Amino acid sequence: MSETFERKRLKFLDDHIYLGRNMVLDQHPSEIYDNFLKTISVDGLSQYPDLWKTYDKLSKFLNVKHENLLITRGVEGAIKQVFDNLEFSRNAIGLISPTYAMYEVYAMSKKIEVKKISGVQPDYDIDIERVKELASEVDILFLDNPKSHIPFYFEKEEIDEILAHCQNSGTILFLDEVYAGWEADSYLNKSNIQDNLIVASGFSKIGFPSFKAGWLISSEKMKKSLEANRSSYELNYFGCKGVEFIIENIGYVENLKKSLI
Repeated sequence: MSETFERKRLKFLDDHIYLGRNMVLDQHPSEIYDNFLKTISVDGLSQYPDLWKTYDKLSKFLNVKHENLLITRGVEGAIKQVFDNLEFSRNAIGLISPTYAMYEVYAMSKKIEVKKISGVQPDYDIDIERVKELASEVDILFLDNPKSHIPFYFEKEEIDEILAHCQNSGTILFLDEVYAGWEADSYLNKSNIQDNLIVASGFSKIGFPSFKAGWLISSEKMKKSLEANRSSYELNYFGCKGVEFIIENIGYVENLKKSLI
């Protein structure tokens, strides 16, 4: 049974900038807005969304099979699928602080212990041996790599080492890559999706948080467990059209990222 505790919804105030939400603040040009509206149809508004089409486009874009891909409501949706569907024999998760608040919120709701370690300021560098030690004590190690505003991140070889240690320890590595593609590339090795690895990402941090569109990639066996209680429609019509639109206009997105950097 889930734990009951107080949640608060913060109200957006006019003329305020909420830097804590890490959103791209520049407006998209009017032609992007107009072109997206052209993808919306009258028939579409009166029908449930066709997820098959969205899955086809996204799986080709990510170069992964349908069997390894689960669309979620942002990376947060991927995190929730983990807490709702996987077993926690050690009743503990591991985090590297500072990090995304919802990891801890979902853990609290399930009465799961949260074990945290922190890097050394100002770059928050962290010894990989400390990460491996933490991984040995938990069911799932949640690793957001790279982080949003911290210079330090783990290189591919270091993730290899952490993942191998997790496998030996019976620990799942949840790799949150929502900020990949800016200064650090995605770790995902598309030809070798290991059983204890979940890679999650989305389109929120490239200027489209309103679609609330994300995904997770895992082994076929893991995906079947993670989608056991998914919604009948992972995204609404506008979210699906948003995913398809971003993929079709990925050149614009890449140019936007370059200009922001």
